[in-house]
Amino acid sequence: MLKIIHNKLEERYIEILECFCGKSDLPELYTRHELLSKDIIIDKLLASNIPETSQEILIQLATKLRSINSEQFQKLSEKKALRDSLISLRWLAYSIGLFSNNYISTNIPYKENELYMNVTPRLFTKIGGASIMNFPDYPHLKIDRGIGNIEENEFAKRLAFQKDFYNFTSKKRRKNYAIRNI
Repeated sequence: MLKIIHNKLEERYIEILECFCGKSDLPELYTRHELLSKDIIIDKLLASNIPETSQEILIQLATKLRSINSEQFQKLSEKKALRDSLISLRWLAYSIGLFSNNYISTNIPYKENELYMNVTPRLFTKIGGASIMNFPDYPHLKIDRGIGNIEENEFAKRLAFQKDFYNFTSKKRRKNYAIRNI
């Protein structure tokens, strides 16, 4: 199922890439395809099979994007903050989040367990990242990383929790592996 989703996302991405760059192949490493002129991009978007509401958004984005030559690409790539936010259309990036509104248990019949998936394309935003998550008391929650300040003692508590959690799950995996291989 994930491969089918990936293939569909890649097909849509290639369609957008062709509208913006006139290309459908992966750019050379450390490069990005040059953009077509804004008029050509808009004409290609309007002639595409992309839904009208998405066309409107992409046309707005086309007015803000500009080509990056290989020299500029190298300069932008040297700084992570610039690379992640200014170099779009490099290739397909997305995140997938799996979640349930209830605790999923092996004691509940398979068909009664509800599992949801959220796919978040990252075409014009920072590459990669967490998907929008769902919690029972809130319809959707998006986590913004690197926002705000955290006190040192709070950071130390969170780090200790993460280490304990890692150790707990690692021991459980090692124990389960040992039991299966006896």
